[in-house]
Amino acid sequence: MEFFEDRQAEAIADAWGVSVELLNDTSWELETLDGNDGELHGYLVRFDEGTDPDVLTKLGLRPGKLTRQLSINAFDEPEDDGFEEQLQRQSNERRAYYIDEDRFTPSAFRKLSRARKVKAMVQWFHKNYEDPVVRTPYESREGGYQWIWGGAYDASEEIGSEFSDLADDNQIEVAITEVTRDGLFE
Repeated sequence: MEFFEDRQAEAIADAWGVSVELLNDTSWELETLDGNDGELHGYLVRFDEGTDPDVLTKLGLRPGKLTRQLSINAFDEPEDDGFEEQLQRQSNERRAYYIDEDRFTPSAFRKLSRARKVKAMVQWFHKNYEDPVVRTPYESREGGYQWIWGGAYDASEEIGSEFSDLADDNQIEVAITEVTRDGLFE
């Protein structure tokens, strides 16, 4: 693991919303959760059997449980993304992608399986570029939608520019095909 061991407790406490002192008062081990595909899916924090049950409850564990799952992103460190990309985001917002509710930083995204990368790219596009029928006025006299908020957006351009440094061209093409399959997006 690339993350410094002396900062693990700090990262775990931050991810769980508890004090690092409370975590440091216990004996625990960090285990990896690996999938059948060999990919890292997260972490498991295992506490010693002699740990005070009240402390375990304060750490968010259920009675009788000695383990708590930890997100795969818990130990991510900020990346040096480059000046241009920094300007595109708000100063307090890190670049991240989601699959359902799971958050992935660029470093974690690169480690995802092909199918999960495609799913994340499709979900990202649908979140940021909706179907024009939803909020764009249709002008029948003009014969089309009035793009009052910008657009129409080209899935190939948007997905390609956002993910070119995170996924290979074949994965990007599969995501573009998935987005344009229903004909709602260019």
